[in-house]
Amino acid sequence: MKGKSSNRDQYKQDTRHLLNAFLAKHEAKPCPPADHQKADGQGEPVQLDDLSFCSDDKGGMALFVTRQRFFKSIDPLLTVDKIKPVQVLNYLRKQATERSGYAANKDRKNLLAAWNWGIKYLDLPSPNPCFTERFPETRQNRYIPPENDFWKVYEITEGQDRIMLLAYLHLAARRSELFRLRWEDVDFFNQRVRIGTRKRLGGSLEYDALPMTDELFNAMILHRQSAKSDWVFTAPDGKEPYKVRQKHMRQICNRAGVKAFAYHAIRHLTASILAQADVPMVTIQRILRHKNLTTTERYIRGLEPVRPALEILSKRNSRPTFTTMNQSLKTKGSEVV
Repeated sequence: MKGKSSNRDQYKQDTRHLLNAFLAKHEAKPCPPADHQKADGQGEPVQLDDLSFCSDDKGGMALFVTRQRFFKSIDPLLTVDKIKPVQVLNYLRKQATERSGYAANKDRKNLLAAWNWGIKYLDLPSPNPCFTERFPETRQNRYIPPENDFWKVYEITEGQDRIMLLAYLHLAARRSELFRLRWEDVDFFNQRVRIGTRKRLGGSLEYDALPMTDELFNAMILHRQSAKSDWVFTAPDGKEPYKVRQKHMRQICNRAGVKAFAYHAIRHLTASILAQADVPMVTIQRILRHKNLTTTERYIRGLEPVRPALEILSKRNSRPTFTTMNQSLKTKGSEVV
């Protein structure tokens, strides 16, 4: 669920990436976050590059990339107080032309959020020069792979990657939820997993428990025997969790000879498989851990669920069809003769 309130709270955390570039062009000293201050209350300024949590999720990485693109496009000698709305607009127009209106609006959102944070805490100039008009968008539905394509990808993977794919399918987990999964979250005795998410009001980490299927349970037991870290799924060094794996799914999809899909598409695939098996919507909601049923219904979008309802119309005989009208005319003609 991408509610406005949770996005707004996430911006407060993630925008420090973008502000790092703003500060490089502005003589402002950042106020350190509360949890980075000393016990005596005399907090030392924290370098924004040192805030590792800024890249802990997709939002932080998106802001970092936006920052890089934006400051490449303007005069590197220009100070932040000299940035004008027309320069931001020209940058966004270029993104809309070369990438898409959706991409331009995404960059606009990131720039707006970062600058607003800077106005509030770092004395950046006001009004916000990034407050431009939005661009027209053509939104594409998320690509959800056929189930056969998922299993083709699954079959060519091995080790941890194979178990991770199975966990995404059987837990309907979000990408970051498995990245941050620890062994202490896996309850082998009760055969369930505790999954932490920030996709709730306020952006605080909340936990939900989901049962493990027998297949996933057996796979996780084997995986646990070779684990060398507190994290369930680790980067190649075997110690730290993954931060991002931007190219991984595309690479293994290419190897499997199927159209590329992302981790989050597997979550949608799980919902689709359950819906096709006539699992009640409320049960699917609990598996996806959505607070609102309407969010789950958007996951199960498509025309097939409405087909039975539309078939009601074809059974009504209140209006004659072309065929019945033609037969009626022939009958009347024979009667006249």
